Amino acid sequence: MSSIKKTIYIISAVCLVFMFAFYKLFVDNRNDVCLFMGILFMTAAYHLIVRLVIGTFGDAALEKGIDPDNHWFADSNAEQSVYRAIGVKSWKNKLPAPEPWKFSVKRRSLEDIVAESCRTEVVHEAGVIASLLSVLLTVPFGYLWFFILTAVLGGIFDLVFIIVQRYNRPRLMRTAAKKRMLFFEKLEYDNAFAEFEGADDEAANNESADNEDEPQTFAQDLPDPKSSQDPQEPENPDIPEEDDI
Repeated sequence: MSSIKKTIYIISAVCLVFMFAFYKLFVDNRNDVCLFMGILFMTAAYHLIVRLVIGTFGDAALEKGIDPDNHWFADSNAEQSVYRAIGVKSWKNKLPAPEPWKFSVKRRSLEDIVAESCRTEVVHEAGVIASLLSVLLTVPFGYLWFFILTAVLGGIFDLVFIIVQRYNRPRLMRTAAKKRMLFFEKLEYDNAFAEFEGADDEAANNESADNEDEPQTFAQDLPDPKSSQDPQEPENPDIPEEDDI
């Protein structure tokens, strides 16, 4: 478990403790300040815990069922222009990442990172919906303005991460497509080169086989050593001794 997740768990537990403590004070004293503080810590715990639950079960549910080519994940030039206008590139790396290894090109392929980007976007979109649903807590507790404010802030928090994923993903997909194209071009070149070498070796083998099958007639054309010998020359000429030279 990452340090960020551990921190979220600890803060959530602390918020729950304070929520029950202030609720107890409110029951004993009927103090509106205690009630509001209890609602404050309850809302904080809600937004933290619901995102932990969505992140845990969302990643498991979308592990193999995500399609980056789905129309939902498509972007447009106008959308990217907005992201450049708000300077996403300058602050996107400053956001906290509970599991940064999931977006590391040293540990995962670009295709896996693109799929992870889609899962992250869906999880944070679910977080936006959960933030809006928190407004329903105004029914038992009142404080409509407070729940609307916290819902908007929670939605903006998730929206920031959605923007980062939608800003990064098109570039990742283009890079992955270029790498695939280069891979297949190299594979096609290697196959063509292998075929060329195979054809060259086959031609050499055929030429060698033709030479072996050709009758060896050149020996018949050689003159007979005996017939070419001068008839007046003795068959066994005297070889001079070493002293006669």
